[in-house]
Amino acid sequence: MITPGKAIQELRKLIWVPSVKSVVNKCFTGEAALELFDQATNAKETFIVINSLTLDFDQYQEGVLNVNMYAPDLSGVTNWAALDAIHAVVKPLIENAYTDLLITELGNINVLKEEEKKYSFYNQRVIVHADNVNQNLNLKN
Repeated sequence: MITPGKAIQELRKLIWVPSVKSVVNKCFTGEAALELFDQATNAKETFIVINSLTLDFDQYQEGVLNVNMYAPDLSGVTNWAALDAIHAVVKPLIENAYTDLLITELGNINVLKEEEKKYSFYNQRVIVHADNVNQNLNLKN
């Protein structure tokens, strides 16, 4: 069985590698604490936030995680070059990837804005699959 917290940590392990660290300042997991989010946006850093939307507990678990890739706007305009640079190094790491606990596939991607922070971000949905081994213990003979 994989919990939302474990799924987020597994995805972070896939993402938080030197190639990503070279274009991104920080990687937050779960709901980033407001103070950490504020520190990153005030410093005009590029960063990633990974959080969970849904996760079932069927024998073959399926869920959806968000990988939000943030870049500060340039003079109020989306910094497409920065967003594309982040996505270019993150996407190959999470597309059809696997760990000991889960398998990933890419879902939809959207562009969203944080107007008051003067940031734009790619919201990449990642579908995760995992075997729920605890379910096997409940089978009747």
